[in-house]
Amino acid sequence: MNSKKLTAQCAVLQGSYWVAVCAINGFATVFLLHIGLKSSQIGVVLALGNILGVILQPFVAAAADRAKRVTLQQMTAGMAIAIILLLILMQCMSKMVPGIVLSFLIINMLLQVVQPLINSISLYYVNHGIYVDFGIGRGVGSASYAVAASFLGILIGRYYGLAIMAVGCLSFAVMFVTLISMPVVKNPNESKKEEQKNTANRQRGGGILEFACRYRNYMLVLLGMILIYVESTYVNNYLINIVVSLGGDIKRMGTLLTVSAMSELPTMLLFSRLVGKWDSRKLIRFAAVMFSVKALGYLVCGSISFLYVVQMLQMLSFALCLPSAVYYVNETMAVEDRVKGQSLLIASSTMGGVFGSLSGGVLVDFAGIKAMLATGLGLSIIGTAIVCIFVSRKDN
Repeated sequence: MNSKKLTAQCAVLQGSYWVAVCAINGFATVFLLHIGLKSSQIGVVLALGNILGVILQPFVAAAADRAKRVTLQQMTAGMAIAIILLLILMQCMSKMVPGIVLSFLIINMLLQVVQPLINSISLYYVNHGIYVDFGIGRGVGSASYAVAASFLGILIGRYYGLAIMAVGCLSFAVMFVTLISMPVVKNPNESKKEEQKNTANRQRGGGILEFACRYRNYMLVLLGMILIYVESTYVNNYLINIVVSLGGDIKRMGTLLTVSAMSELPTMLLFSRLVGKWDSRKLIRFAAVMFSVKALGYLVCGSISFLYVVQMLQMLSFALCLPSAVYYVNETMAVEDRVKGQSLLIASSTMGGVFGSLSGGVLVDFAGIKAMLATGLGLSIIGTAIVCIFVSRKDN
């Protein structure tokens, strides 16, 4: 099986996914403000989408861990088609704000579910002895996000929902075609291995509570990440408010998103070397600290120029944390728990998004941008401390 081709296909999956995320989530606040929602209402909408994603993720992960007739690739392809149909439906609703909001909620929910599946597809091949460079794939995702952000700042400012629908549909169409072309690994012992895996699943139990008992330290690491992601959500959701407060506009916001995404590239492309030289736990600790440094930067930022510098810290925080955590799960968990572990990893980001969306909108409306950023810094510091303490402790 061609390793380079599989790496390229996984890179296309990451690229198409993150272009869609840029269009749908990156400019969500701009779009929802355009249709008449307030910041606090937008926070509720984004939080509900994240909550639905958190609820659905464990069920999808459990299904993926146990599926016999449906492959991981087929399951993800089905969700890609569902998102395309919902994007078209959302655009057809025109001025029907409740319908648009409902469609957006479901799309946001499915976006949360798709991400761990895409990560698991790359590791699916790795676990079958086929080399796939996850860092390159994620680097392509960052580059794609950067390119998309550079022109979406202009397109969405002019076409709003139409631009989101067009870019989102094209991205998930590319993802669908790639997924159905990816091979399923089979070998003479595959049926026996599947039966052993299913037996292990039944013996170990598949519930979240039993999983949490087996991986207590991992669950505490996720708690720390949730707090860190609350601060990250504050900035992601209300970057337009930060930019406007410093004298910028939507075009400047698009440029800032491009800078942030492009800064991820060196880390992503070199990640395979980094994880070979340093343990994934050490990389996670360093990334957690840099999240808090970046949060401090946002709080003290007094100009658009300095905001560019803060955005570049993305290369040492999110860009390093995500692939490190993916490898951390793959290295520390039993085979039958890995998809669930990846799903809960994304769920921690989602839960951070829930709390960040709900509280961020209220803080912006009633206390202002600085109060939101100060709160985010405090939460990030606490989260960083929790991650640094528990990520090095091994679960039995």
